[in-house]
Amino acid sequence: MPADAQGGNAKVVDVAGRLLAMLEEVEAAIGQEDDTVRDASLKLRIARAREIIEGLLAELVRVRGDAARVVCIGRTKAGKSTLRFVLTGEGADGIGKGGQRTTSIPITYRWRDIDVVDTPGVGAYQGAVDDASALTAAKDADLVVWVAGSDSQQPATVTRVLQAIAPGIPVFVLVNHKQMFTAEELAGDLSPAVIFSDIIGQEARIRRVLAQVDVSDPTIAHVNLWLAQRGLEGEDQQLLSQSGVPAAEAALAVAAAEAHARRPATAAAVLRARAADAAEATHVVAATLRAHKRELVAERKELRADTEAAADEYGDEVRQAAANAFASATTQVVAAARYAEKEPHRGKAQEHMRSEAVAASKQAHASLAQAAEGAAEKCLQQLVDGHGLDPPTLQMQVEAPQLPEASLEGDPLNARAANWVARGVKGAAAVAAIALTNRRVASLLIGLVDERTVDNIRKDLAPTVKRELAKRKASVDTAQAAYMTALAQARTCAEDAVRASWEPIRWSIDTVLNERALRIETYAMWSAQLARLVRELTSEAESRTD
Repeated sequence: MPADAQGGNAKVVDVAGRLLAMLEEVEAAIGQEDDTVRDASLKLRIARAREIIEGLLAELVRVRGDAARVVCIGRTKAGKSTLRFVLTGEGADGIGKGGQRTTSIPITYRWRDIDVVDTPGVGAYQGAVDDASALTAAKDADLVVWVAGSDSQQPATVTRVLQAIAPGIPVFVLVNHKQMFTAEELAGDLSPAVIFSDIIGQEARIRRVLAQVDVSDPTIAHVNLWLAQRGLEGEDQQLLSQSGVPAAEAALAVAAAEAHARRPATAAAVLRARAADAAEATHVVAATLRAHKRELVAERKELRADTEAAADEYGDEVRQAAANAFASATTQVVAAARYAEKEPHRGKAQEHMRSEAVAASKQAHASLAQAAEGAAEKCLQQLVDGHGLDPPTLQMQVEAPQLPEASLEGDPLNARAANWVARGVKGAAAVAAIALTNRRVASLLIGLVDERTVDNIRKDLAPTVKRELAKRKASVDTAQAAYMTALAQARTCAEDAVRASWEPIRWSIDTVLNERALRIETYAMWSAQLARLVRELTSEAESRTD
């Protein structure tokens, strides 16, 4: 493209370059994310858009003043490499000997100041790489030469040939009649009807195929490249002339020159068409980003709702677990209190009641922690399974507090001893009763107590017995109330601690929600920027008329 043409398209080049850079930025950003399914579809669409835009840029940097560029395309073994040898006398070693894919990469050679590109065969089995290579080479063609074998046209080949023909690019069809002849036939007089069979049918079929891409006036030439090759190798001008190659060469030179001359006239149309393709492909990317944004908005909303529901469910289960665990602890403390009321030894009763309260508290806390941990894991697993989250680390720490030691009063042991004495029991019981009364000590010691005396002693000791038992019950009730209060306070603290264990989970999910919010904003920004660049590209391309 001359300097003035480049300058005329400078804005298009600039916009296309910025659009390509934007797509590369999006592709690099999503490559760092872990949403493999969603991002895979987006990457495919970005790759397609980049390919089209790169083709547009390649079109824009074409130099109009260079030699005409003719790209030969056709199925493998159609005769493309043989054509090169016939035109230039070079590349005989590249002519296939019955195998496929003799040409594996595009080869450019110069003929009559024309750049001719020999491409790999298209439409072959497992030939996707060759197809892509040939189609890429055809993008920059001034003239597409379809080397068509006279034997058959496979649908796979036709599809690729049609894909190679860009809008506005003229097509030259070279029908290679592949009849081969014996030495005797070559020595005789070969008529055109023998060398070229079914010309009318061949041309009709080719025109029907090309009509699919709006090519209504292709130039069609008929050659027998096998015959031309024999003529060149044997320096037989008659065979060369009979092959139809000289006439085809002249027609091809004229078609290439005309195509090159009209390139400025078709450049704007091609530019607009490729810009439209680029805009459409980019629109697909932007639409995909918007769709992904909507999906993320819905997923984020659902995750937030599910998180709140999981937290509520967890809180309910914690409250129920705490109620159950501390109800059992309360029952255990009440049973210990009843025992303490009846235990004769005050120290033993006091220790029993405290140890039971401590054990009840520890058991309640352990039961609550176990139940809370199970509830948290269950609620968390629902979020992990439903939203594909990485499970956060669950830390459950619930420790039972130190309970105060409640002292007991009253001495039922001495009260019982008094009753034993009153019944005439001697020995240890009598000694124990000394602490309760100093009366009749001598009589108690020597056991000289008559029945009347026993009755009097019993009457005298009755108030003492009642008082000691009342002290014990009152102190037990006080201790029970103290332990109950301590357990209630412990329950409140334990519930708070258990609920606090959910906070790291909430923070972790909040981080996910914030990340998704950022992706939503990013997708919105990307789609808006792409849409703006597409509008700018379309506007600049439509303004080009030369």
